[in-house]
Amino acid sequence: MKFNYKGKYFTGIVILSLLFSSCNKFVQVAPPVNQVVSSVVFSSNQTATAAVVGLYSQMMRSSMYFMNGAMTLYPALSSDELYNTSPNANIDPFTDNAIPVTSSIIQNNIWRNAYSFIYQANACLEGISQSGGIDKSGGNELMGELKFSRALCYFYLTNLFGNVPLELSTDYKVNEKMPRTPESEVYGQIISDLQDASKLLNGNYVSSDRARPNKWAAVALLARAYLYQKQWKEADSAASAVIGSGEYQLENNLNNVFLSGSSEAIWQLMPVAPYSNTAEGQYFIPSSSSVRPSYAITSFLLSAFEPGDLRKTNWLDSTVNNGKTYYYPYKYKVRSGSNA
Repeated sequence: MKFNYKGKYFTGIVILSLLFSSCNKFVQVAPPVNQVVSSVVFSSNQTATAAVVGLYSQMMRSSMYFMNGAMTLYPALSSDELYNTSPNANIDPFTDNAIPVTSSIIQNNIWRNAYSFIYQANACLEGISQSGGIDKSGGNELMGELKFSRALCYFYLTNLFGNVPLELSTDYKVNEKMPRTPESEVYGQIISDLQDASKLLNGNYVSSDRARPNKWAAVALLARAYLYQKQWKEADSAASAVIGSGEYQLENNLNNVFLSGSSEAIWQLMPVAPYSNTAEGQYFIPSSSSVRPSYAITSFLLSAFEPGDLRKTNWLDSTVNNGKTYYYPYKYKVRSGSNA
């Protein structure tokens, strides 16, 4: 499934509260405010790590944007897995597979947002590679995380749009004239980035919450990229390596699979907005048992579950509104959180 869409976008980057201003031409990003900024941000392992972690914070800043719910909701609407329970001029085109060029969701929530992450990853990669204050081990780990993040963004983009501009630097003079790159070349870069990341990253997680990717996150995505390119042998080898790593185990209780601390989790971005957990929990779970969910499971998807399928029992829930039963996704169990 691809979204048939062409358009322009703005893109920008925030690293440690230092703003790189953006322009309004196709794939155009303004040059850094000054070179001193980069030398300060990437002057040590600590400041460089803060810049990379800042990328993950940006990914989780807004709900139903590229890396925070959008890749769950909008493809599910377009593939007849979910439907919007009340008319909405912005959402309905996804259900109808008639998305207009002017769609603000495509322009802002997906395309523009994704390229801002790519730009930030490129800026960090350049800053780290040019820094003299970061040790080799720390620099390799951060560059592995960034190559993984860039590959993940391009993986989603090319699967949604096909040919997309392949930005690999922050050079705005190059980016503003960047044409769409053939999908096969984009996949070539995705695979190259992930191969590099799998060599640069450590097999252990930096923290117990798995909020930063490790070697096996890169190898798992590499397996998926190989699979989508029909490179069966390579996909099998990469997937088997992840399974054989000993880092992951199946949860006995299906209700725990998508919770923080799950032994099945490969990478879990940490929520950053106050009073929120996942965008999926926030948008899919009704505010009370009598309220109609905003998005419900289609009869098409419901009929695909066989009798006794525990995924239906544990990962879906239902509510009755005006005599009608609505099923909704319930993988993520908490609608909102605290400001702790």
